Amino acid sequence: MGNAHLRQRRPRLYELYKQFTHGGDYWRDRYLLEHWDQCVQPVVYRNDVHHGYKLLRRLGDWCWLTRDPHPRFKNITFDAIVYPTTGSSLSRIFSKFEYNESPDLPLSIERRESCIRQVVCGMSELHNIGVVHGDLHPGNVALAQPSKEHIEQFLARSPLEHDIRRKNGFPPPPHLPQRVSEPEDIGFGPGDIKIIDFGHSFMPVDGEFYNSNDFPSGTLRPPELLGRDKRTNQPFKADSWYLGQLIYFVLTDGWPIFRRPLVYTTDDLVNEYNIRLAKLKNGHDALINELPEDIRSRFAPLILALLETDPDRRLLIRDITQDERLMDAKPR
Repeated sequence: MGNAHLRQRRPRLYELYKQFTHGGDYWRDRYLLEHWDQCVQPVVYRNDVHHGYKLLRRLGDWCWLTRDPHPRFKNITFDAIVYPTTGSSLSRIFSKFEYNESPDLPLSIERRESCIRQVVCGMSELHNIGVVHGDLHPGNVALAQPSKEHIEQFLARSPLEHDIRRKNGFPPPPHLPQRVSEPEDIGFGPGDIKIIDFGHSFMPVDGEFYNSNDFPSGTLRPPELLGRDKRTNQPFKADSWYLGQLIYFVLTDGWPIFRRPLVYTTDDLVNEYNIRLAKLKNGHDALINELPEDIRSRFAPLILALLETDPDRRLLIRDITQDERLMDAKPR
């Protein structure tokens, strides 16, 4: 997928890169918002381990990797993948810690259903071509970008900028950016969602086993992958588990179905899974019970089928698309 590598893997270099590549006005750059084919998203690696640090910038914009480098870092090279501009992610619009004055929030039930159906269709298409996404969660589902008029108004405002200062209070050296633009959410529009971030995606081989560390730990893994030495030969069923969590999150206005304790063991998580799924199965999930009856009757069984703890009995995402009651729902 064109993941970028820093071939000179030094921890200190990674920290410098993470700290100082926020220079310039690229978060609000017109080219970033309107000409996505000129934007790149380097994905940085350190010590052969994916750290998930991403950076959007316009080609040719201020970038210390493309200017005369510091003598210590002359051998740095990187590849890049190109993403279209998107609107807010599902995790951002449902966040309880961010203020968003959009008149389109909270999302209507109809919009939530539409998002779920689109994610199901997108994941089904991925699976049909033999690709496991591996990292499906609300932060990797983006809404459509807002209208051109909205973007024009956004760009007309002055950006949030700050001077960069080192810990000793002095500015950075001349070969590094001097100011930072604070990232701002551009909002979203009424179009289709996009599934993004394929940094953990792969094409599995039938019968091969895949270890738990082939899947990121940010989203709670399925039971068969809990533990360092656990593995599975049904990686598409792992995507099913992640989709079940995402559907619950969208329907309940941003609440996760499982709670991750601050200190926990594998047994603690399995116990959490069993308790929460039993509540949902027995009709005692308070958040799901607040939804309209037709939504509960259609989606509660689907969530349970996707979150089946036995992977042999867990629903494949491709099978959901055959359910006309779920996929062909008409606006009420």
